[in-house]
Amino acid sequence: MTDLPPKRLIWIASYPKSGSTWTRHFLASLLTGGPVKFDEFNRTLICNARTLYERYGDGSSLDDFASALRQRVAVQRGLNADCTDYMFVKTHVMYGAYAPKGSNEPIVLFDAQSAAGAIVLVRNPFDVAASFANHLEFPINVAVELMTQPNAILQAGKGSAATPMSSWSHNLTSWVEQPHIPFRVFRYEDFFLEPQ
Repeated sequence: MTDLPPKRLIWIASYPKSGSTWTRHFLASLLTGGPVKFDEFNRTLICNARTLYERYGDGSSLDDFASALRQRVAVQRGLNADCTDYMFVKTHVMYGAYAPKGSNEPIVLFDAQSAAGAIVLVRNPFDVAASFANHLEFPINVAVELMTQPNAILQAGKGSAATPMSSWSHNLTSWVEQPHIPFRVFRYEDFFLEPQ
């Protein structure tokens, strides 16, 4: 039997526009003992970054959604194996498995054997909708509609693979009802009420 590497990945899991970037800044300052240039802090990553797929993936196209999904677990295992300390990894991906259009076979999205834990962020969905609409440059009704879709995905971008995020409610429940990765839930609003 092969010895598995220690679990090093700590997920920062949230629906988009729920405070994950703020949380990464906070953790960067906490771990370094003061202000940091965020782009120079290398202990927080974004799970769908193309650079991670290029390093740990199988080389197949990330423009093909199913191909990108099939590489996720290998990317997580490779990243975890290379970590010498805990690594915070931001994700907007729902927990569980996802079946791409035209497929009856769901693809597992997370490797529990690589995860030490998860910080699950939740933000008032009304505020998420307003921030999401602004970020995507969509009318707010389009953002709200997207937030209710069980198969919602953020399309691949220049620097990222596509993100199967699901609806706002399913994204949250997928993380808090899963039994595989220990987690702690934080409300984004509470960070401002009691930042200490």
